Amino acid sequence: MFHPPSIQTFTRNAEMVLQYINASRGEPGPMVTTTIDLGISLLRGGNTVVQKRMLQALKDKKDVGFFTSMSGFMQQCR
Repeated sequence: MFHPPSIQTFTRNAEMVLQYINASRGEPGPMVTTTIDLGISLLRGGNTVVQKRMLQALKDKKDVGFFTSMSGFMQQCR
């Protein structure tokens, strides 16, 4: 019998996305692309629980690494 994933699974995955992007230091690669795609999928559809958890994780850590990495990725998209 299929059991849908719990909200805890989604929030843990969301935190993993933030951590991996932070650790990438803006260096592109297949794993980073897949991780960003996962993050987009988790946020798609307006899942407010996941959105709030990701925002809270970013606030709690007060680490700019995620934003620095995303800025690096966007610079390379030009």
